[in-house]
Amino acid sequence: MENRSCFTTRNAEGHRVTSNLPGRSCNMTRRALGRGLSALLGEVETTTAGLEQVLLSLIDSNPYQPRRAFPEEGLRELADSIRASGVVQPIMVRRANGRYQLVVGERRWRAARLAGLEKIPAVVRELADKEALELALAENLLREDLNPLEVAGAFEALQEKYRLSHEEIAERLGVNRSTVTNTLRLLRLPAAVKELLAGGRISYGHARALLGLQTEAAQVQLAQAIAKQGLSVRQVETLVATREARAGRRKQTSATARLDPNTRAAVLELERTLGTRVRIVGNETRGKIEISYFSSEDLNRIYEAIARR
Repeated sequence: MENRSCFTTRNAEGHRVTSNLPGRSCNMTRRALGRGLSALLGEVETTTAGLEQVLLSLIDSNPYQPRRAFPEEGLRELADSIRASGVVQPIMVRRANGRYQLVVGERRWRAARLAGLEKIPAVVRELADKEALELALAENLLREDLNPLEVAGAFEALQEKYRLSHEEIAERLGVNRSTVTNTLRLLRLPAAVKELLAGGRISYGHARALLGLQTEAAQVQLAQAIAKQGLSVRQVETLVATREARAGRRKQTSATARLDPNTRAAVLELERTLGTRVRIVGNETRGKIEISYFSSEDLNRIYEAIARR
């Protein structure tokens, strides 16, 4: 069974929507994180000694924070909890120009300010910029607080600014390399589709399926249909495969017309028999036959059709 990562966001109505991302089980992230990240995050959660009470007015937000949205309702609820019980888990900060810069715990920091606190318990660490970004990303992945585009943006920062490969990012954060690659591909989507994805109107699985369409216009059109009609990921995958198959058949019709009559007849007969696109490439003495399929079920169907004959 395929393991999946989880992103949690809110849709237009404020409801939480979870987007599953292949490659990492939601409750396995901590175990999979690089040892350095896991140890540092674990230290913040378990330490009781050596804490500093830092003035909130001296703490600046994290410029490497991948999370962009902090819903007011959630912050108010956390502020109420802090007024009643205090800050149960310390934040992590680093020193910067005579002040402190937040690394881990931005929701707690924001909620503490909202609750009217003057100071907050904090673990102070010396960290490089890359480590600060990795820790902020790891924390949010653990708490499933990021939408897929926020994760993609953080992956892109690690790749572009720090020249990390997809494999290195995956190893540091405890996800599959394919997860990093596929998540970064979301940044190619048109702005209208990204807006629906960030708002929780479509899921990560929907967005991945939309990448299979060749034009931005087609991607936007189908994304809007998903948001309006509530189409499942499986339905979208089927629609994308069908549309691309039709487009391929239109191209193939033109190519087939250029074949000699006997080869053209063979192509049409194979397509009729197998129910899929067929292409013959070669010359009078040698060549190859290409048979297209669009899902594992489609492949099994074609195999059975060939094996029976």
